[in-house]
Amino acid sequence: NTLLTAGNIAEAERVYQDTMAQCNGLNWNYYNRLRQYYVSQSNVPAMLEWTASLQAKALPPDLRVQAFAWLFEASRTVGPASRVTDLVPVCIANFDVSTSRGLLTGVIAAYDSAGDQAAASKVLDAIEHTARLQAELRLLVTGQRVNLLFSTAQWAKAEERFQKEAKT
Repeated sequence: NTLLTAGNIAEAERVYQDTMAQCNGLNWNYYNRLRQYYVSQSNVPAMLEWTASLQAKALPPDLRVQAFAWLFEASRTVGPASRVTDLVPVCIANFDVSTSRGLLTGVIAAYDSAGDQAAASKVLDAIEHTARLQAELRLLVTGQRVNLLFSTAQWAKAEERFQKEAKT
């Protein structure tokens, strides 16, 4: 905490990694505190760099998922949407279908709630392109496309698409 408060991130991480190597485990608390440090600095590019670096670390499965969610969030914030769409195949390759679905739904919902349905649609296009044979992810794309139409009050189009997809 003292090193983080003083802004000495590299040294804090080194000390923590040395300590954890001896303890043979990782502490969620540490990563949450480090993330909060970046949030408090309002330095999204630094957050993006840090979350990207976490992808190369040997993290427990649940922390790997959280680190990827943070990477999606930072990538979405920094922009452009292509930064996020480039991560879609990585997400699908690195996680099981259920986990990928949760991560992808989160980033789509974030774009949608921010009113950026065009970016959400680009993410859906990337999922569709990458996950051609994975039924659960194809269903995600179908459902989310209908949800995007609903969120922009395109009721007739949403109903039409929903009915069309229900028949196939």
